Amino acid sequence: MSPQKTKSLVIALSISLALSISAPQSAIADNLPADSAYSENINKFYNLEFIPADANYGKFLLKPAGTFPRTGAKYKSWLKQTNASIGKISASLSKLTALSAGPSYTKSDAQLKIYIAAYSKYLIAVKKSLSKKKAVKSDQISLTSLADETGIQADKWNTLYGEEFTDSNFSAPTTNPTVSFFSADDPTGGKILYASLANNTNFDQQALRITSYDIEWYVGSTTSTPIPSSADVEAIKASTYAFSLTGVVAGGAYFLRIASVNAAGKGTWSTFYQTTS
Repeated sequence: MSPQKTKSLVIALSISLALSISAPQSAIADNLPADSAYSENINKFYNLEFIPADANYGKFLLKPAGTFPRTGAKYKSWLKQTNASIGKISASLSKLTALSAGPSYTKSDAQLKIYIAAYSKYLIAVKKSLSKKKAVKSDQISLTSLADETGIQADKWNTLYGEEFTDSNFSAPTTNPTVSFFSADDPTGGKILYASLANNTNFDQQALRITSYDIEWYVGSTTSTPIPSSADVEAIKASTYAFSLTGVVAGGAYFLRIASVNAAGKGTWSTFYQTTS
């Protein structure tokens, strides 16, 4: 294998640095607005700009023109396109560098800056190597070392960001599931009112790591004495309906409010749900 072809393959190996590392992004907003803004920008500039730009750069590295004589028109055309793709990577990295970390992301943001510095150093070395009139074998060792270091820093950032992202998204719930009702005849007389729960656009039981629910039934009006009840998620899974109220009178008015619970604590009460039996 010629030095020129070896050069192309070694540099191409570096594209795995970013393609296997994407920042987590949840449909559930962070607890603090500043954290939400930061994680949204990480998704925008890293997942949606940097990774596609890096992937495009990787495609250029694998093109045969990269192994052609460097004084030829085909190589020069390829180099111009490759440098342009590197420019797009650098632009996305600059946006990431300019971000101000959310309160929950101080450790990962500091590591992100180290990761970006390592990657930028690698890109500068790539451009310098490719601009030479001939491929230099010693560049392969240097570029591989820089690529490896970037990969190490990328892994560290990904781990820290994942941890802080999880923590920033975890607190006592501030939203609740949707409640729907169903009534049936009670074999012992009267009726039974059932309440079932469902996710909605603002609530995801799994994402919020809900462990149980507290509810209060109100008969006739929301000023009546509440009838409390609770159930854990596992118990609810074993039943078609989450909660039931016996002794219901046909045509009566009933109200229910619910609060979701996870390991961080009990969330806020929902507004009242109303039904008639």
